[in-house]
Amino acid sequence: QRIHAISEQMGPAVDTQRAQIDYEGLRVDLMEKRISLAQNELQIERARADFRRMEQLYDDSLISERQYDSAKTELEVLKVARSETRELISHLQDRISQLEQYRNINPKE
Repeated sequence: QRIHAISEQMGPAVDTQRAQIDYEGLRVDLMEKRISLAQNELQIERARADFRRMEQLYDDSLISERQYDSAKTELEVLKVARSETRELISHLQDRISQLEQYRNINPKE
């Protein structure tokens, strides 16, 4: 019974510590996703420039349709990845806000 009483007394402190660990983990995940998004934006710019070149070469009949399609597909795949990363960032921001509100976590701690 004594162990149970101690467990009940420590419960809120343990919950707070778990929330803090979750919060810190989510903040790290958010930073990583923001870095990924920035890298993705750079890749999109490169792929967009490549696609424009390929488009011109294709219009001039200097490359095959397969090469043109490959450049177009690469650009589209990168755009989808960007969209998914933005969604993940939004989800992480929402989750962090929830933890800050419901667990009274100070973001500056």
